[in-house]
Amino acid sequence: MRTLESDQNHKFKVWKRLKSSRGRKKEDAFLVESQKLVAEALFSSLEAESLIFRKSDALSSQEKLTDQLKKRTSSDQN
Repeated sequence: MRTLESDQNHKFKVWKRLKSSRGRKKEDAFLVESQKLVAEALFSSLEAESLIFRKSDALSSQEKLTDQLKKRTSSDQN
């Protein structure tokens, strides 16, 4: 996991542009927010380029996302 410390980072600038319709069209990408929607996106045919977590929430967010993915995997196998 990498930590971005500056809002001058290229990736940060791209992610910020994705907040607008024009930016999404230009980058041909979009953001998915909320752990539930991220889990759904990861199980779809979409390919994730990055997962972004707030530094203060990174560990708990990763654990919750992992739990959701495990639940989804086990329910898909039944």
